[in-house]
Amino acid sequence: MIDAPTTPPPTAGRVLLVDDEPDQVALLRAMLIPLGMEVATADSAEQAMGAFRRHPVDVVVTDLHLPGASGIDLIRQLRQVETPPAVVLITGEVSVASAVEALKLGASDYLQKPVDPMRLVTLLQELLHSDDVREVGDNEHLPSRPTVFEGMVGGSARMREVFARIERVAPTGAPVLIVGESGTGKELVARALHNRSRRSQGPFVPIHTGAIPKELVASELFGHEKGAFTGALSSSEGKFEAAAGGTIFLDEVGTMDLSTQISLLRVLETYRFTRVGANKERDADVRVIAATNRDLLDLVEANQFREDLYYRLNVFTIALPPLRDRGEDVIPIAERFLRFYGKRYGTAARCLSDKALERLLGHQWPGNVRELRNAVERAVVFEDSLFITPNSLPPDILKFTLGPQAVPAPKLT
Repeated sequence: MIDAPTTPPPTAGRVLLVDDEPDQVALLRAMLIPLGMEVATADSAEQAMGAFRRHPVDVVVTDLHLPGASGIDLIRQLRQVETPPAVVLITGEVSVASAVEALKLGASDYLQKPVDPMRLVTLLQELLHSDDVREVGDNEHLPSRPTVFEGMVGGSARMREVFARIERVAPTGAPVLIVGESGTGKELVARALHNRSRRSQGPFVPIHTGAIPKELVASELFGHEKGAFTGALSSSEGKFEAAAGGTIFLDEVGTMDLSTQISLLRVLETYRFTRVGANKERDADVRVIAATNRDLLDLVEANQFREDLYYRLNVFTIALPPLRDRGEDVIPIAERFLRFYGKRYGTAARCLSDKALERLLGHQWPGNVRELRNAVERAVVFEDSLFITPNSLPPDILKFTLGPQAVPAPKLT
């Protein structure tokens, strides 16, 4: 009797381990293979990208520190493939700064060294059996999952349009004006534009012009010479020099005084600037991205913002919708914050109860994503059980909330 040919049994999932420590890789590989996982390995980000292109995987587990490009760099590269995998970052640093950056870029989670093997196994099994991982290949029949795009979470039509506009304009180098209410994530959009531009290897320099005294804005932007004003005890470079070869992000550009607006207009027209108190012009090798939560045309009509500067900044506009107009995006965003703060504070809270979800979906979020983040962080700190309940949410969310018309949105240009 001849046995009929059989096909290999399906694997529990495909995992790529990226680490330059052979002993660590061997240990993790020995743990995962008996669980039915197909495991590939790489010892650098470059090797990992090559392996992924040859044979896509469901989850990438990468160390932060690698020879050459870092684990953060690898996450950036993986976010740009057509079907990005879930990513788990392993870091030995006590600081959460690298973890925050990784989560913003789209990582699913992070673990600190020394890694608890069972925690890693549990995390991988959760990822491989959740909507965070979709089967590579014929997946159009599977349920869609919220998109994670450069650290922004959103499956709504409004956010998919934002992501599409970012992808379209990022490589061009053109000035971009980002408009939206406070807390909608304007800086995240600016960073996404930088990360996907030809200047991505250069610096990204944000400056909140509204937080600087008006008499010092020009000095902060363009630098100053010694003795240019009282207190200028030495020469200093400004943000435009610091951003050379990269991107400068001018947040709340509508707060600039008119004299600084003239200087900024000259930069956008000639790509040259002059330090305060100097005569020599300098080259401005930067891309300018600006943001505002105000209607700049209203400011133009009130003679508070130059019309020519408005049109120079407004070459390409990206309008961020308020959270109340993003439908059920609230849920995956809240769950993402829940995972992050639960790990950061080491609390028991892991899930949102149905009642808590109802409250979150019913709230109008005048503070947008920033308010949601603060609400989830508070709930994680207050909740001792597995589920986040309404009692752990801020009092404002527990109150009766009015409809969207009670929270007017600014006019977006």
